[in-house]
Amino acid sequence: MSKRSELSTSLEKALKTTLVRNLKSTSHGRPMVIAKSFISKTSNVFESIDEKWAAESFEFDPNVECYISQPFSFNYENPNGRIVRYTPDLLVRYVGRTYKFIELKDERGASSAKTLKKHMEVTPIFEDIIGYPIEIFNRAEHQPKRTFANLQLLNRFQRLFLDETVTALIKSKVGKDGCSFAELTTIAEAYEQPVSYVMTLLAKQEFTFDMTEIVTPNTLLIAA
Repeated sequence: MSKRSELSTSLEKALKTTLVRNLKSTSHGRPMVIAKSFISKTSNVFESIDEKWAAESFEFDPNVECYISQPFSFNYENPNGRIVRYTPDLLVRYVGRTYKFIELKDERGASSAKTLKKHMEVTPIFEDIIGYPIEIFNRAEHQPKRTFANLQLLNRFQRLFLDETVTALIKSKVGKDGCSFAELTTIAEAYEQPVSYVMTLLAKQEFTFDMTEIVTPNTLLIAA
């Protein structure tokens, strides 16, 4: 079994702050992408655009309260006796204040022997020492092509603002069974709001829909 050599920072600090490692000094690579998290209200650093897009799934997961990238690094001794440095890609806090560490991978990376070997080595450390599980996030499983297209589309509208009063009025006009995108657009127009406002309602998760299907005028929207 792998064993811990040291933790470079306390778990309590990692969970309560937005600590981000210094990629320049601790990674073979350099930071490639800096992306703002709208649910966490932080800027996160990713080593590739693929990691950045994989993390988008957590922006639109109603069970996620917030997350940070590259939360901390630690050293451990692998089965060959070598001291290895490891940094999880994300630390996610879910509704109910439960935590999970995430390793972001594409389809090939998620099933590679190298990834599975390292995952097997660090899993006991996370479960037995740190006290929270680590999971491999396979982007191909969580982001089929249509879901990815929706994530790209909604991401543009996260930067816009909603008027709380107008939003409440619009939602009050929608029954518990929801309405179509076209119907919501008509309701918004009655309050002098453009289609972009409707898209922002979706981006801010004021309305939910089936993310595995591309948004069309007939898409069913349910008020959150």
